[in-house]
Amino acid sequence: MRNVRIGILLALLLGLFSACDDGKQTFDENITVNPVEIIGTVGGVIFDASTDAPLAGVEVTVISGGNVFTVTTDETGIYSIADVPATGNIVVLYDAENYYSARQVVSFSESESDTPYASPTATVPPTWLVNSTGVLRLRVIDDDGRPVEGIPVQVNADPVFVTIDQWGNFYGQGQTTDSQNTNTLGIVQFDELPATNQIYSDNAVTVNISEYDSDGDGYPDFNGTTVSYNLRTNSETIKVIKLSRVYSGSLSISDSTMPYFTGSTIFPGTYGPGDTVYINFSREVSEDTIEVELMEKTQGGASWLIEPTVQGSLIYFDLPEDIEFNEKYYLRVYATTPDSMYFVERSVAVFTPVDGDLSVSLVEENSIDPASPIIVTFNHHIGNGIPGLNTYTGSDGIVYFDVDLDTSGQTGDSSNENDYYNSTVVLETQEDYPFWLPGYYPAASTNFSTTFKFSVPGTITINPGVTVWFRFDITSSANYKVRTPDGYTVLAISAIMP
Repeated sequence: MRNVRIGILLALLLGLFSACDDGKQTFDENITVNPVEIIGTVGGVIFDASTDAPLAGVEVTVISGGNVFTVTTDETGIYSIADVPATGNIVVLYDAENYYSARQVVSFSESESDTPYASPTATVPPTWLVNSTGVLRLRVIDDDGRPVEGIPVQVNADPVFVTIDQWGNFYGQGQTTDSQNTNTLGIVQFDELPATNQIYSDNAVTVNISEYDSDGDGYPDFNGTTVSYNLRTNSETIKVIKLSRVYSGSLSISDSTMPYFTGSTIFPGTYGPGDTVYINFSREVSEDTIEVELMEKTQGGASWLIEPTVQGSLIYFDLPEDIEFNEKYYLRVYATTPDSMYFVERSVAVFTPVDGDLSVSLVEENSIDPASPIIVTFNHHIGNGIPGLNTYTGSDGIVYFDVDLDTSGQTGDSSNENDYYNSTVVLETQEDYPFWLPGYYPAASTNFSTTFKFSVPGTITINPGVTVWFRFDITSSANYKVRTPDGYTVLAISAIMP
């Protein structure tokens, strides 16, 4: 029946109007030829691709020779437009509420000879418009089932209309594209897709998700994917798309509020009881294998096991409330990737805030040796912060004696005397290296210590009771400037020779 109906409609549309004369012709010496524009008729029929019923009220626009004509289909889905210039190709546009717009290009018919028909026709193949009320719901999650927020999702759906060829075969044409970002639940919904009950199509929808940089560091955090659905059978439920994370190389610490974890500064700062520490890894870490431990600086001393909060590649935790000021602790962190293929273990020094003014005391390393080195103990951790650079000497010497060493009658006019510009007395940092800690940073000492040592040169005599000055304020080299872990400059201070 369909072929009979379509044949009858086409026969009606293909009726030609011919012009003729009485066969008599007269000739004159003067002939005037006026150009005649060939005018034709354009027509066709529109159906609903879901119901196969004629579609009334479709706005049809015909563009030909710079002229625009508009008409609507009747209750049988038929349209016809007369007086259309029959020059070149004709563009036919369809527009109807809740249907995709369609566009076709046709040509007027030609006679079998070189003379065109006086009233040619352009018959547009029957067209089925696709309803645009289809819906597709997607939920995008990561490897662990957590929603991926804000990721762009693109859908390509086809067809937007269906036509029939000269052999009676139906084929879809056109495609619609839409792109939206997932919400906080990882959900995205596309509302204007081809309807699910089309007669002549499988309603193919392709979902494209490109590689996604979720943290904005210039490197993708999720691999992209392409998934195809048939809306006819996959429109009622939320479809889940799982994205795999991009794992590039071994696990490492990429950022932290404790600079020693990334080795980015010589001044690590100080951290008090209850302070929150953040550590960000290069990849997602496993919550099941994470270990955080704070330890006293003496091997075998007290320690605190800390339970961190794990959020993907980020962990954070609070330092214990019972740690003391003016101290150094060690913090160890161990983490693995969820697949346990990679791990990182790092230990760093943690300095607590200063409490009270800086003070210093001196004691002989060996009380029975007159030439014994002098142990210098400060109540705060101080140093230059440069790992391994733990000796102050030469023009950057720090230790001066408040005594007239050259017997000139005044102090400050000879090397090693207080107020002189340099001293030959060597001051050495006495900082134990925690060899027992795994993955300790830095590889050398931090050069922040409470304990130092110096020896009196053998050419001079310094008696007990002499004031010893530590002139941190006159060192000339920036590398030898003595500071606190927070980076504050330490001023001159004195003590009494034992």
